[in-house]
Amino acid sequence: MAARAHLTAQTNVEQQEQHHQQEQHHQLEQQQQAHQQHNRLQVPAIAPSLSPSRRSSVQLSVPSRRESVSMNLHHHHHHQQHHQQQQQDQRRLSVASWMLLPQSRVSFSGLPLPPAQGDWRQEPCENSYRLGPAAGAAFSAAKVRRVVEELLSGHLHHASYQQARCGGTARALTEAIRERVKGLGFGRHKLVCCVAMADAAGQGLGVAGRCLWAEGTDGAASATFASAHVVAVASVYGLYHE
Repeated sequence: MAARAHLTAQTNVEQQEQHHQQEQHHQLEQQQQAHQQHNRLQVPAIAPSLSPSRRSSVQLSVPSRRESVSMNLHHHHHHQQHHQQQQQDQRRLSVASWMLLPQSRVSFSGLPLPPAQGDWRQEPCENSYRLGPAAGAAFSAAKVRRVVEELLSGHLHHASYQQARCGGTARALTEAIRERVKGLGFGRHKLVCCVAMADAAGQGLGVAGRCLWAEGTDGAASATFASAHVVAVASVYGLYHE
């Protein structure tokens, strides 16, 4: 028993010594790591130190740089605001000038706009309740026929048939006949005039007209002209309206 107790005590002593050695080894490693870290921190001290004047200049340069950047940003922002304000003023001026145009109507598509409601031209009407033409103002077919025959003879007496010029000649005769008939005093009659022309080459020519009208107030007249070169038929319709 004594030998066993002595062996146990010796084993405990050895364990304590091993534990003490491990602690010393651990402390030594910590001291080495701290020394290495301290050396790494001391490396930048090798760089040349700056003089007091140089340090002050460096310290002053950083705020000045910041101030310049802030000043540039402020100037750029102020320039943008000024440019936007100018554009808004121009738009307001253009809109105001467009709104101040007197009685102007503008189409953004470039097409002409129809006149406004108050711009329509109304044909003046006579202030009366007459339901028929006055005495001496009724449509006279005989008077109209004489005028038409005179105009046809004057325009076509020396004319020759030319297909390219026939349409223009017929339109000119139509306008001339209408103006002359208006001068006869049929103030309340609408006048419709038609002229047909053809080449006098031995063929026949027939012109027919049909209208819906009032027999007591409306009328019509026609006249024919024929020469060796051209044949023309003119018809005039007078329609009474209140």
